[in-house]
Amino acid sequence: MESSPAGNGNGTGPPGNGEIVEPSFYVGLPGDREERFSLAYARAEDLTLNPFLNEQKNNVFEPYDLIYEKLLRYDKVEGRYESGILESISFSDRQVVLHIKGDLSFHNGFNLMANDILQTFNLYRTSGHRLGQILDEAVDSYTTDDNFTVSINLSDDENAVLALFDCMEEIPILPFQLWDAILPAVIDLAGLQEISPLPTVGSGPYRILRQDDFALILEKYTQQPDSSYYDAYPQYLVYYKYQKEELALAALAHNDLDVFLNLSDSHPQEVMADTLKSFAAMSFWEPDSADSFFPLSVQEKRMGIALNPVSDRLEKLAARKFVQSIMLSLNNAQRSLYPGVPDLASLPAWNQLTLPSILSQDLTKTDSRLLPGTSSQVINSYLDELGWTRDPRSALIVDENSKLVELDFYYPAISDELSDVCRQMAEFVKDYGLAITAVELSVEDWQARLQNHNYDLIYMESQADESIPRLLARIQLWSGLESGSELGDSRDFAAESGRELIQLCESEALAFNSITVHLQSLNTFLIENSLFIPLGIALKSGGIGSDLYFSADLNVQLQSH
Repeated sequence: MESSPAGNGNGTGPPGNGEIVEPSFYVGLPGDREERFSLAYARAEDLTLNPFLNEQKNNVFEPYDLIYEKLLRYDKVEGRYESGILESISFSDRQVVLHIKGDLSFHNGFNLMANDILQTFNLYRTSGHRLGQILDEAVDSYTTDDNFTVSINLSDDENAVLALFDCMEEIPILPFQLWDAILPAVIDLAGLQEISPLPTVGSGPYRILRQDDFALILEKYTQQPDSSYYDAYPQYLVYYKYQKEELALAALAHNDLDVFLNLSDSHPQEVMADTLKSFAAMSFWEPDSADSFFPLSVQEKRMGIALNPVSDRLEKLAARKFVQSIMLSLNNAQRSLYPGVPDLASLPAWNQLTLPSILSQDLTKTDSRLLPGTSSQVINSYLDELGWTRDPRSALIVDENSKLVELDFYYPAISDELSDVCRQMAEFVKDYGLAITAVELSVEDWQARLQNHNYDLIYMESQADESIPRLLARIQLWSGLESGSELGDSRDFAAESGRELIQLCESEALAFNSITVHLQSLNTFLIENSLFIPLGIALKSGGIGSDLYFSADLNVQLQSH
């Protein structure tokens, strides 16, 4: 039995508020239940087929992400870029050449050619879209050498190729013959967001089978039968259009939905617990099925403190390891920092390394053995190596000249919670004799210090659900790791080796080769050179999923498409 997205209004209260919620029938669905992956948004207006809406990528599982194909997708399991459109990419000097696969077509039979890519990029640039602005900074010009080749001349920006790759992962390629016919005279983002009706034809793994007032139904459509990438994908995706959130939740409880989509700032586990409580008030709820539900975590952000390997106080590796050892010894104390922050999780150090979930947890957990020890013997050994001692009167650490070892720690004024965490961390380490001056800055001043390497310690965070290009660009913020640096390797900081690892990740990614081993080496490099101290992980909830009919792995694969 599958529930109907019937009902009017915009009810936001959870089930169990006195109203009896029962699922009802909706007929006319294709295939068997096991062939249909069913979804619903908590807010019906979040369901859209327009790729120019949700510019900041606030939602997940957008249907247009599956209707349209992007030039690149990153396979986290294999650690490599793949493409359903490109045969290969060649790179020389400041030029990137895209070689398009032959015999590709959109769902309506039109051939996918170089002009579709070029015109799609131009549309994003001229409209003022966020991704178009990134392209403007990264690209000087485009040319189409033939119907299957696009040559892109990069700007002088040192991160131009990384920015281009980022856009190639996010921009959907449109059939420009159809879009050109309906574009407004003046192209801006607002106009593109209001286009109706939309030419919802793409080249992605799904095409529209049917849409009515009750559901949007997509049918699997793959042009490459020898490709195994979409083998595990279901035959149909059904987006129900529930007008009330409680009806969608009731359908989830009744196992008529595989995913309930509701972006929230709360921690996923907290949302999961609240959802199961709401199910208990439903007459048809079967508590034994609770194990089939799991939270969807989105917008993962790694937070921590970067150590400057070229600052006067921290240029010695032993000094950085000393600071890192003290900070890591506060692992238990960290848990008391976050009681009022709903989307933060203070986790063991091995789960807080600077590479986000691009690397599997098993790999980062293995690397944790390289972290410095936290015992008093280890900490004292670093002091002995540096010639530092604890002043008997102040109980603070002084150097070999009896001068106070004081470090400046800069953090941005992003939120009261973050400011409290940073100030408390600075206070905690004084118990170990380390004097740290915590300084709050505007976001602009904090970014300037980070980019100019003007700090001893500074707050650093990954972007939400950080991509490979953004990860590599962030790592290049450390002094000596930026492109063009001439800082060589030394026993205190292997700067040149770090730059070579970053370059390996870039070049192998361009060649569609696996970069997992290089990312592991990069993670090891950051630990061995003591460049990062973890503070915590921020997560948001994307909703609740059920693996009764489809595996949780498929949820992740579809979500990251």
